[in-house]
Amino acid sequence: MHALPSAPIREEWAVSKFRLQQGSTSWLSTSPILPQPALVGVRFVIALFCFVVFILAGIEEAGPKFFIYLTNWGFAFLTLWSAGAFLLSLQHYRVSMSSGGAELLEENWQWYHSAQVLLTSLTCDTAILVTPLYYILLTANLGFTSTSTHAINTALVLLELLFISNIKITILHIVYSGVWGAAYLIFTVIYTLSGGTDSSGNPYIYSSLSWKDRPGSAAAIALPVILIVFPAVHLLLFALCKLRMHLLTKIGRTSSGATTESC
Repeated sequence: MHALPSAPIREEWAVSKFRLQQGSTSWLSTSPILPQPALVGVRFVIALFCFVVFILAGIEEAGPKFFIYLTNWGFAFLTLWSAGAFLLSLQHYRVSMSSGGAELLEENWQWYHSAQVLLTSLTCDTAILVTPLYYILLTANLGFTSTSTHAINTALVLLELLFISNIKITILHIVYSGVWGAAYLIFTVIYTLSGGTDSSGNPYIYSSLSWKDRPGSAAAIALPVILIVFPAVHLLLFALCKLRMHLLTKIGRTSSGATTESC
């Protein structure tokens, strides 16, 4: 088990924090409270659940318009992220069984670690954004698949972020989520104005983003979400991450043998 102490907030604004490579790899693959075998098991269950739900969602919404919806992109991110988390924790466990293996692994940053860091920002921000937008702006479907992709998705992100892992959120990585959010917004505009329809044949993807019929109201919703809500979600997750690390340090989870990396 590794508990990572919190670094001063001013360090979060260093230019180097834009990089996807952040310190050792241990924060991606360890837990502050769970033994490594338990973390591997929990992450396997989460990854399997996400994979099954994603397949079910694909079956229910089969067709070329599956990926016009932000929800489906967000759950695709979650499925990849959870699979990556499982594989990295499994790798850490297997390598740690050999003498000195864990220390060598923590310093051996690879492309897939960077991909997992990118997915961390995209997945967490999108999940926390999708849930309130869906239940506030749309008519909620309470079926299993819909509930899993619109509510349980956020629960799984918070479970990882607050309880079972050393995942950290980097403030400046909002840039990556922001680019993704802006790209999706631009896509909705182009898709709608070029005659695209939702799965029911309506001239929009979401009724609240009817760029063809109500461009003003669509912009009044979309721009604050991208410019204010998205960054606020990222900052909230960063604050929760910092709070977790502070509390774990406070209750003595950071032992003399724990990783001393800051985040």
